[in-house]
Amino acid sequence: MLAPILVTGATGFLGRAIVSQAISGSIPLKTTGRKNLVEPLPNFVSVDLADETLSSAQLDELVAGTRCVIHAAGLAHQFDATAGDYTRFHRLNVDAPVQLAEAAARQGVKRFVHVSSIKVYNPSCPQPIHEQTPLDPIGPYAQSKAEAETKLFKVAERAGLEVVALRMAVIYGEEDGGNVARLISAIDRGRFVMVGRGENLKSLIYRGDAARACLAVASCAELPTSQRAYNIAADPVSMREIVETIYQALGRRRYRLHMPASCVQFPFATLARLRMPVVSRKAEKVSETLSKWLVDDAYDGALFRKDFHFQPQVSLASGIQNEVAWYRGQDRSRSKAA
Repeated sequence: MLAPILVTGATGFLGRAIVSQAISGSIPLKTTGRKNLVEPLPNFVSVDLADETLSSAQLDELVAGTRCVIHAAGLAHQFDATAGDYTRFHRLNVDAPVQLAEAAARQGVKRFVHVSSIKVYNPSCPQPIHEQTPLDPIGPYAQSKAEAETKLFKVAERAGLEVVALRMAVIYGEEDGGNVARLISAIDRGRFVMVGRGENLKSLIYRGDAARACLAVASCAELPTSQRAYNIAADPVSMREIVETIYQALGRRRYRLHMPASCVQFPFATLARLRMPVVSRKAEKVSETLSKWLVDDAYDGALFRKDFHFQPQVSLASGIQNEVAWYRGQDRSRSKAA
C-alpha cells in the first residue's frame, strides 16, 4: 500500500484545499494542524508546530511512515501590530519547517514540499520575475520565507532529502483572509476609490490551483530536474482587470471614483515627513499601501508548468466568482447569527 503524504496546516486556508483534492484523488493522507475542524480529517493529529517544547521524538513520530511532507503551515496575513514581529515569524516560518524537515530526513521520508512565497523577491526587480532573480525579501514575513528556503536546502544537501520550495503568488479563493478578500469587502461596502490607471500587472493563483501544484510535486515519481524552487502563478493580469472582475462578480456598477496616483501619493508622502509621530506613522502606512497597489508585481510561472506539465485550471473570473459567493454566504451567516 502506498505510504501517506503528511499535510501540515491541514486546517488552514491552503491546507484544507490540499486535503480536499487529495481525498478526491484517493491519495492516502496524514494530517496535522492546531485545531480540529467540525468535519474529520484523515489520520488527523493535533499539533502546534510553533510550540517550542515539541521534542525531536514527537516530530519523528509525526512524520514516521509518510513518503512526503507538504508543509502548508505558517504565519501570514498579519495586518495588526504583530506584522513587524520577526521573532514570531521566525519561529513559525523558519524554525518549525526546518525542524520538521530534519525529522523527515531522520525517518527516511523521500520529499519535503515547502509552501513559500513570491515575497522572497523584491518586486522592484525587472518584471516578470523568474526563479533566477536574486532573492531580496522586504519585511519580516518575506525575510522568514527566504531564510526558511536557505536552511531547508542545507538540510537537503546534508541529509539527502528532496526539498522543493513552491513560491506562491497571492492565493485567493473561498475562505481567503488576505488582500483580495479585503479588496472585495471594500468594494462591496462602497469604500473603494480607484487610484491610478490600474495598468500595473499582478500575479495571483487560485486556491485550488495552488493545492494542485503542491500535490503535483508530492505525487511525482521522480523530480524532473534539480530545480529546487518554483514560482506558482497564473498569467499576470492588470490591477484594473482584477477590480472590474470583482465589481462584476458582486453585481455592482463599475467604479466611478478615480484619482490620479500623484494626487494621492504626494500629500501622504508629505504627511509622512512631519515631526508628528501619530500622523506621520499613519501617513507612512498609507504611502506603503499605495506603493504596493501601484507597483508591477508579476511573476513567471512557466518553469513549473513545463517541468510538471501543469496548467492553472481556474480563470480569474471563475475564481473571483467563487470567492464572492463564499463571501456572500459569510455575510448571510452573520446576519442570521445577529
